[in-house]
Amino acid sequence: MTLALDRELIPNRVVAAFNLFYEPEWTRFTGTGSADQESTAGGAVAVMAQIRPGFLVGGEVRYLRKYEGIGLEEFAGQALFVGPTRILAAV
Repeated sequence: MTLALDRELIPNRVVAAFNLFYEPEWTRFTGTGSADQESTAGGAVAVMAQIRPGFLVGGEVRYLRKYEGIGLEEFAGQALFVGPTRILAAV
């Protein structure tokens, strides 16, 4: 499940995005019949600017938390990414 919002901060120049997500995962092992459940939750914020017509550059902050179980039961780890977003050039 994902909630994704974006907004033009300066028309035709600067765009901001905000995302929240939750990803439950079920894995069933055919050999043993056992199952594994885990989930990931997180959020991201990004800003992208058009520095000249057709050329966009931006930055992003993304935070992820991993849990054992699909109900966010037991904390298993976390990650933080800060860096560039994709650089796009329109042809």
